[in-house]
Amino acid sequence: TVINTITKAPDEQGKSVDYTEVTIEVVRLFASKNPQAISPELKRALESDDEAELKALLDDYTLLFSINFGSDKKSEIDYQAKKIIAMPDLFFGGLNFVLNLGGVFLFYFTFFTWILKGRTPGKWLFGIRVVRLDGRPIGLWDAFGRAGGYSASLSTLGLGFLEAIWHPNRQTVHDRISGTVVIRGR
Repeated sequence: TVINTITKAPDEQGKSVDYTEVTIEVVRLFASKNPQAISPELKRALESDDEAELKALLDDYTLLFSINFGSDKKSEIDYQAKKIIAMPDLFFGGLNFVLNLGGVFLFYFTFFTWILKGRTPGKWLFGIRVVRLDGRPIGLWDAFGRAGGYSASLSTLGLGFLEAIWHPNRQTVHDRISGTVVIRGR
């Protein structure tokens, strides 16, 4: 997803609002995190704290924010294209990768378990499925709760997954959270 920020835009009442100060602050943050990526003219304007020059220079640049799942692309300034590309690493560092991976994981297990009625592609391949203990079909919130419950199973250093070995209903921690169990059957 790429979002172009604009320096002037209407607010809720339709008045023109100047976002140049926000853009300048983002560039200052960018310069503090990536000083070698700043063009010499931007660097001079930042060091001299000359807001008029900064505003004039930034009018020539397009500020882009991009969210890429699992991307290793870093923030950069493209002098020829006059673009400042601020990737999430500028603000969050490696946390971005963890959050994106967690989001993809949560989406995958929620979506497939719900849409495929208790199966993910892997469960389908192995001939197993998730069912509710009360016999009702798996709903969206059931699938979401079960997918979120994986973190509880992982938080015990993975022992929550092994609990199925000794539990009478063969349930893991995330199964008990969501009131589900895994059974054989396509």
